[in-house]
Amino acid sequence: MNNEISTLRSLANIIIRAVDSMERAYAHAALPLPSLDKPFNPEDPTEALAQNPQVVAASKNLVAACAQMSATVCNPRRMMINNALAYQTSSCLHAVSDFNVVEEPQTDSYDYRITLPVGNS
Repeated sequence: MNNEISTLRSLANIIIRAVDSMERAYAHAALPLPSLDKPFNPEDPTEALAQNPQVVAASKNLVAACAQMSATVCNPRRMMINNALAYQTSSCLHAVSDFNVVEEPQTDSYDYRITLPVGNS
């Protein structure tokens, strides 16, 4: 068996074990897993469970294995370009944080489409 394939499979197994561990912890507490579909609320029991040592350990393993898998399969030039342009990510996150964009309530009465001027200028 090719060594790279076994490395990927080992990383995939770490990811699967970490997800299993997190799902067990949340199922035991009868809570849903954290979701990006709702705003962060530090008082939410789901977020509090994320500080549980078992969940923290699983989360660290999951993040590390995902990063290692990405580094293993990504073209080195692409990885270099992605890392070189990462400064834009921090600038964008700074703007999002300053304007509280993530936490804005979305209502049906607001039109989120961008309108552009039409006609001759």
